[in-house]
Amino acid sequence: MGFDIARGLAVIGMVAAHVAEPALDFDWGDAATWPDIVNGRSAILFALLAGVSIALMTGRTQRPTEEQMPAVRLRLLGRGITIFIIGLLLEQLGTSVLIILTLYGILYVVALPFVRARRRTLVFWSVGLALLGPTLLALVQVLTLEPYASGLALVLQGSYSLPVWVSLMLAGLAIGRSDLKRSITAATVLGVGLVLAAVGYGAGAAYDAREATPPWEQSTPQYPDLTDNTWEHYTEAIVASGVQERVLDALLSSNPHSGGTAELVGSGGFAMVLVALLLLTGRWLRWPLLPVTAVGAMPLTAYSAQIVAIFVLGGPGGYVEDNAVFWWLTGALLASCTLWIACFGRGPLERLAKWVGDRMAG
Repeated sequence: MGFDIARGLAVIGMVAAHVAEPALDFDWGDAATWPDIVNGRSAILFALLAGVSIALMTGRTQRPTEEQMPAVRLRLLGRGITIFIIGLLLEQLGTSVLIILTLYGILYVVALPFVRARRRTLVFWSVGLALLGPTLLALVQVLTLEPYASGLALVLQGSYSLPVWVSLMLAGLAIGRSDLKRSITAATVLGVGLVLAAVGYGAGAAYDAREATPPWEQSTPQYPDLTDNTWEHYTEAIVASGVQERVLDALLSSNPHSGGTAELVGSGGFAMVLVALLLLTGRWLRWPLLPVTAVGAMPLTAYSAQIVAIFVLGGPGGYVEDNAVFWWLTGALLASCTLWIACFGRGPLERLAKWVGDRMAG
């Protein structure tokens, strides 16, 4: 129940990020800015829960055996391909929303080598990617003079960079491999999440304060002229790109969708705290938050439905920024998902993904 509530909140948070009027930049000390908490953090919660879901569908605390792995791999591959294709179709609608489902589908494929990994191995890879991934990615981008191609845009560039977001999926996979029925598990996740949130947001706040110095004390990086890419000017282009600032941004930026280590650590810790609290309180929140639970039980359908609604309201290439639309759309999702779950059980797109996975696994 706790995970369903968390998934429901993640979907509703992304609806707010997509259609609600922009809020002031989030500040813990200013309640007027708190609506901005959904910006970026909802997607990070979604990615963390992707790992949890993969763990739950592949044995929970029991890792699959070698004999089970062929069917497990094919089942995950089928689900991932289905989610990826749904994401592509939603992108074809031409809304201004950054569709997360293409990344979500790829995460299912990337998870294949880690399904049988021990928890400490998952934690090792998750921490390593979070700490080193953004910096190494920034260095590669600078050293290659910011190349752009469709493949690079899919896995390395943009708001959903694969090496960065895999760390969240692996953290969720490690959580899902734990005994979630024990309160000590939720308490451990809560404690770790609080520490990570404090470290990540603390580092980001310190970095932002540094950037708030007077303009005459700041160095403005000059990015390379990508049309002047001959070897004779290569070194000059690298030096002029402000490589130091790029590395610092990758390491210390906690801004939403920055992909920086501080954002991953801070917002990832925040997501862990939320998941842990819901694990501890889910049994009491089951009935009061039943509609949210219903949305979380069919997140693929609910997420896709709100993208289609944005397309209908805003048209191709359009967008919606209206708090009234957010409340109407959220209410419609809560009511329709509750009714669907009560009458039919699993959501339609969830049924499709499961059917494809089962068919591929034989």
